[in-house]
Parts: sequence; structure tokens; C-alpha cells
Amino acid sequence: MLCVILFLLLATVQGQNPPIPKMDEHRCLGSAWVVDRTRFRYSSNPVSKPSLMLVNGQYVYAFKTGIREGQTVHILAELDGGIKDLGRMEFNFLAGTPVIEDGTGADVMHLKFIRSKQILPPRTRPANDLYITANTLKNGKWMDQINMVRRFNGKYLFPLTITALADRFEIRAFGEFFFYYYYRLPLDYISFVNARGSDSRLNQIYIGGQRMEPPLRAVFPNGGIKPGFTLIIDGVARNSDFSIAFTDPENKFGIMLEIRVNFSKQTVILNSKIGKRWGQAVRGSYFPFKDKKAFDMEIRFFEKTLTVFVDTKEVATFDHRALPTYGEMSVEGLLHIRGITICEPQQWPKHAGDMYSGLLTKQTYSYSKDDS
Repeated sequence: MLCVILFLLLATVQGQNPPIPKMDEHRCLGSAWVVDRTRFRYSSNPVSKPSLMLVNGQYVYAFKTGIREGQTVHILAELDGGIKDLGRMEFNFLAGTPVIEDGTGADVMHLKFIRSKQILPPRTRPANDLYITANTLKNGKWMDQINMVRRFNGKYLFPLTITALADRFEIRAFGEFFFYYYYRLPLDYISFVNARGSDSRLNQIYIGGQRMEPPLRAVFPNGGIKPGFTLIIDGVARNSDFSIAFTDPENKFGIMLEIRVNFSKQTVILNSKIGKRWGQAVRGSYFPFKDKKAFDMEIRFFEKTLTVFVDTKEVATFDHRALPTYGEMSVEGLLHIRGITICEPQQWPKHAGDMYSGLLTKQTYSYSKDDS
């Protein structure tokens, strides 16, 4: 710790700033394949822990990144208590500079979150109010500030997503929609994102994904998903049924796994159809989906089984009924897909071939052609 402080002090004296890191593209502990328009792209860098740095006299978490329409910035912060409040954190989406100095530069979107302390009795005033301000710095001047109050639904962890739509940002917290912020400056102005907070920490931040709608067929890259891999699907449920079906790389066995979500029955059913025969259905332990709420589905693949998690909670474990390697999936039904990521094991050899592989297309077909 002393070495870090000395380094920051030396950098200040010499008028130098540390190099600004590129924002991570995923949250995987090893390499990953991330969606990039109609294919998957290999990302060799594992997720990194955000760290404070001194930039032009300001202590911030700073990252290089642009943002294109459809992408989402995923954030996990800790809003810990201070003297005046229960934690605060701000985020800045900046043009050309990693920090704002003396009103120079442009801040495409400035967000500040302040978690209030409960001063009055609960019947008079709700606990855990989250005070939010949003604004834009344009031509050296702040524009009209937007103020709002929302409910803080956690203990101290603050999961936040910011998705770039055609004409606005969509801001969600705890998976729930918070508000829209309409662009006052073009999206392509953004080249840096920074964050800072009083008595608060940034645990994770990454950017990725794209907006996709079923029907969707994803041919997995580099030979498919094998034991040790994790598949991450980010989406927003729509109070309607949907299904995700998987087959082997050569499509010899039919449906090796189907995950069927039924909103009216509030069920998640896992099954397979090898050849012409459906197997024994496996019912999920609970129903994790809610209309208009974002979800994070993880499927972790092991030697003999796979386990499905939604928002970190286990839903079901399913035995492999054919091969332990899955070649592609098809998604049917009504939901918004925000991202698909394939995490490789940490010790997996680095990919040395084409950086693009696999396929994403709306041209799907039934794996169970021989239904009778």
C-alpha cells in the first residue's frame, strides 16, 4: 500500500498520470467469446479488479471505452456508509478526457447516486431512499439537472446496468427499470468512463453485449461449449413463455437440452429429446423471472452435469444425456436478449486462430424434426 501511495505522489509531482486501462468486455475469470454483431469474437483478457488512480489531481476509477448502440455497461458498486449518508457514487461518460477539469471537456452523461440515512421514523419517511441526479456538460456548461428518488433494494451492493438505445440511455438497478436519460450529446462522443464515490467502492465494471430478439440461433465458436465452460445470457423477460434449445456440434442427437420457461404456470422445465424420444423432465426449484425485469442466466458445464443459475441463485441441475459438448442453441419466444458470453476455464489454452468464430442468425430451425 505504501508503494502505491508513493507512486501516486511521485506521479503528481512529476505531472504525470498513470495509463488509463481499457474497460473489460466481460466478467469471466479467463478468456471469453463475446457477441460482436453476427459472430462471436475472442477476448483473451480475463476480468480485472477496478482500482483507484490519481488522474490530474482527482482520485477516480477511470477506463477507456467507446459505447455503441445496443451495448450495456454492467456495474457492481458498494454504497457504504459515511457521516452524511449511507454511501454515494457518481459515474461520468466523458468525451476526450478521463476527468473534468475546470468545466472543460464534455460529460455526455453524469450520474450521481446518494443513499440516504433514515432520520425520521419509518412511518414518516421510507428508509433506503436513493437520490439520483443526472446531467450533461456541454460546451463547458452544465445543462438542466434531472432529479429523482428511487428505492434502494439492497443492503449495500448496488448492481447497475446502463444500456445505450437509439436515442437514450436505459438505466436499471437490481434488474428493475429506473429511468431513461435522453442523449443531449451524441453517443459516439464517449471515449472514457470514470467513477468515484465517498466511502463507496467499485467492485466490477465491464461493457458488452448487443440487443437481440428471438428467434435467434447461436452457433457456438471454436468447436462448441465443453465441460469447464460457462454460458452467460443477459436478458429482460416479457411476461411471456420462451425456450432455449441446445444440440451437439454435428446435430446428431436432436435436443440435448431444452430450457422451457412458462409464465402462466410459473415453471422452468429442463428436458431432452434424443432421437424421437423425450426424456424425464427436470423441474426448476423456483421461478426466477419477472415481467420487465432483467435477468442474468448462467449455465455452468461440468463433466457429467450442467447447472442453471439465474441472478446467482441455482435453479436446476441436469445430467448430460448425450455428449458433454454443446454446439449451438436456438432461442424462441418473447424476451429481450442483451448479451451472450461464453467463458472459458482459467487454465484453458489461449486461442491462436481466427478471432471471429461461430454465428448469430435469426434463421432457426427445429432440432426435433421427427415429432410424432
